[in-house]
Amino acid sequence: MKIIYRMNTQLNVLQLQELVHSVYLEDVSYSVLKNTMDHSLFTIGAFDGSTLVGIIRVIGDGHHFILIQDLLVHPSYQTTSIKDDLVKRVLNRYKEVDQIYMYTQDDTKNKFKSSETKVIKRIEL
Repeated sequence: MKIIYRMNTQLNVLQLQELVHSVYLEDVSYSVLKNTMDHSLFTIGAFDGSTLVGIIRVIGDGHHFILIQDLLVHPSYQTTSIKDDLVKRVLNRYKEVDQIYMYTQDDTKNKFKSSETKVIKRIEL
């Protein structure tokens, strides 16, 4: 298995629908996903061959703040380093940004808290 990472590529929304369904076990409409991707600051897709197995999606202004809005990895690939690789690539690209945020589940929060270049904070509402 050789994972290829592609930045800001036009992702196949049908593949993204399949990935979202595999992670959340729910369906999201094509138009919602397309609109979401079209309005993202930056994305990286992780591909095993031609199959989308992971994605990270960033929103923000790219200078003062970014928010890692989505970080999805197919359940069959969650024991690999894909999630870490995606986050590291975003942190490297935006290392000059003052504020980097990420919505996380509690078990993920601590893993990335002491990441290489920035502290990723959880926003509590």
